[in-house]
Amino acid sequence: MEKMQSRKIVVVGGVLAVVLTAVFFSLFFNRFSGLRSGDGEYAGGYFLLRGSMPFRDYFTTSPPLNPFKSGILLSLFGGNLIVSRTAGMVERSLIAFLLYLWLLRLWRPAFAALASFATLVISTADLADPIASYNHDCIFFAMLSGYLAGFALNRTRSIRSIIWTGLAAGIAAGLSLLTKQTIGLGAVVAVPVVVAVIMWRLQTFRRAITWLVAFTGGAAIPIGALLAWLASLGVLKTFLIAIFIKGPAAKAQNGGGDFVTRAIHLGLLAPRPMILAVCGALIAVWLVIRSQAPRSGPEHDGPRWEMLAVAVFGIVSIAFGAASSFRHWGEVHKSWPVNMIFLTAVAIVFLLILGTWQLLKGTQTERQAQIYLFAAVSFNIAFMLSLSFPMFAPMLLPGFGLILAGSLAGSSRLGRLAICAVVLLVCIDSVRLKLDVPFGFGSFTDGPVSAATVRSDQPKLKGILLPAATVRLIDDVTHIVASNTTPSDTIFVYPEMALFYALADRKWPTETGSHNVDTVNDAFAQHEAARLLQNPPKVIVFLPETEEQLRAEEIVWRDGHRMGQRDIIAAVKTLATSYHLEGVYPTNPENQDIYVYVRPDLPAPGRK
Repeated sequence: MEKMQSRKIVVVGGVLAVVLTAVFFSLFFNRFSGLRSGDGEYAGGYFLLRGSMPFRDYFTTSPPLNPFKSGILLSLFGGNLIVSRTAGMVERSLIAFLLYLWLLRLWRPAFAALASFATLVISTADLADPIASYNHDCIFFAMLSGYLAGFALNRTRSIRSIIWTGLAAGIAAGLSLLTKQTIGLGAVVAVPVVVAVIMWRLQTFRRAITWLVAFTGGAAIPIGALLAWLASLGVLKTFLIAIFIKGPAAKAQNGGGDFVTRAIHLGLLAPRPMILAVCGALIAVWLVIRSQAPRSGPEHDGPRWEMLAVAVFGIVSIAFGAASSFRHWGEVHKSWPVNMIFLTAVAIVFLLILGTWQLLKGTQTERQAQIYLFAAVSFNIAFMLSLSFPMFAPMLLPGFGLILAGSLAGSSRLGRLAICAVVLLVCIDSVRLKLDVPFGFGSFTDGPVSAATVRSDQPKLKGILLPAATVRLIDDVTHIVASNTTPSDTIFVYPEMALFYALADRKWPTETGSHNVDTVNDAFAQHEAARLLQNPPKVIVFLPETEEQLRAEEIVWRDGHRMGQRDIIAAVKTLATSYHLEGVYPTNPENQDIYVYVRPDLPAPGRK
């Protein structure tokens, strides 16, 4: 009877983690355009279905698994944007469930469920999180690899079981690498090394080598298949140069000096109560250590009311966050999620140091080894994401869940109440932040969810609600393109708003459709400017930036040096002098207006 009751509690915890996460995302997943995200996942899948292959037909900075996944989903469920957004929401719920299962190895369901939900909410509190993202595909596979690898740390596993877990973990790591080279490369290297060393110390050298060989074989399956396919297309060299040379160069020019400077200024020197975050991290590590007291296994018990408390925590987080957004109660403490990133990073590093010391001494238990592996995967994801940007909220996955669940398990009842109170406030502000600004990148943000009440005329945007000004922009631009171009014509959108390419079903005249300063280096940008002048598009959609905004981007991404994107801007302005200005479109008051130009060699019906 007790075992049956315990299983029910485990199931309830998993259901709560998934349902509460889905409810949170349902508040905004279809209430913003994500124009400046480029909707890269959606546009990539859309054009893949029309025969446009990455690396062969256009330049991109990441491996192609994400657009392949997007193309499959769009072919199965229809070619609308809502398909990608829904898939993104489902993926976040799956990440919450995977995190719950992983934490369940260590602590009881209530702690695992609450930590999973809170981690997913706070990790979304970043303006540059568009829901449907290759970042989260990559994180999911990296987490899955670590979770599957954890099975091998059990001494009672048979050799056959070790082989199967190694294969499965390797395949997951390989899929992560095929989605994004940074996190994926870390998963392919860190997971097998950490697990093999632990197995060598805790079990036998033979079992460690067996697992390592199985992992390598598993990773080789998807990686080898992709490389063979790229070789058959004749673009293997182009692929390797794009993702390992051209792409990373945009974030680490001048011998990597830009990356180092950016990491220092935006990571270590950014304004935040760093001392409090470090103190919080040390307390969290101490509580996690306390939670590791010897016991027969993970806790599958606890008071029945704890699950009710988890449900109340989730409902209050979502309800109060939504109410404070729609009714404008108080201010959003935007630094709180950033402080959680710093706290988590410090705590994870301390846990890695402690785990390494235990491993070298030969005193590490299986339970401590699981925490060590968890911390290693968390560090890999956070560090590799920091290569893109020093403080990015998805870096909380899955490390914050480990810290929070362990802190709850290692605290007294009063301590748990205090921790839950603090995390509840951060969750409420995170919900409100996401509803106030569901997406933003660079100097352009989408309107608040409360203003997203209008439907576009575009069939591909069925099921999406947007602010009236955004709908006018999108509908007018697609109408202008349809009226002034043929399917063989090109349009150009700068700096990156790839959604227009998909909505208008038109390609770009340059080598890539994304020219953001963090993805296109200076030399490539200068070549793109020349291509644009040599192949003038029929329509230009241009989002200008002020000199102050351009300088801010150069400080962040070029250590203050002039960026090559200025050449593209100059090319656009040169072309615009001989084009008709078809419309000027304001969106949010904080955004620059968007300008639409048409080349005058075709009639321009409906010209304003």
